[in-house]
Amino acid sequence: KVIWTKPIVLPNDPDQVVLADDRKKIYRLRVGEQVRELQSKDLEFKLIGPTTHIENTMFASNAGPAADFLVGFDLNNLSETFRTLLNGRINWGPVAAGDLVLLRTDDGILRSYKADGSKAFELSVPQGAIVGEPIRDSERIILAGRSGWIITIDASNGKLLGQIEIDQPIYATPLLIGDRTLLVPGAEGVVYTTEVPVQ
Repeated sequence: KVIWTKPIVLPNDPDQVVLADDRKKIYRLRVGEQVRELQSKDLEFKLIGPTTHIENTMFASNAGPAADFLVGFDLNNLSETFRTLLNGRINWGPVAAGDLVLLRTDDGILRSYKADGSKAFELSVPQGAIVGEPIRDSERIILAGRSGWIITIDASNGKLLGQIEIDQPIYATPLLIGDRTLLVPGAEGVVYTTEVPVQ
């Protein structure tokens, strides 16, 4: 049984996708009435976890002996563009949030990267699993934790803008309504409303 990564659609050509498999290969395919391989490359390592992209860079990860690596690939030619050793194992992400990619490692640090693989910021976040996807508007990133925390981060510098606890488990990504209100899916069909946390 072959395990595939999630296909990534090329930003400049919606008929092309990039994906990899657990046999240590990465592919660029033309999709339509028929699927045709345009290019493939052998990888030195197996990719783990989810993949995502910003601009023309695919973000993935692979396991090192003591910590994971964040790896970037050019979507057009499949070449590896960077490989960054992290300070632990990834337990959430990589996930795209606008022009940034976010991930959290088992040391509790949220890390953010730009399309070229350079670090944008690092921030210690509350314990517990992050729920769903980040919410991103032009200036903020909002994350929610399964245990009931919600944080707002300044997307430009990684500064914590606010944090609240709703004292109830959160089961899916909250929905931002307007600029200030969050609709938060809780347990057993209960939905909460709260303001976006800002100090």
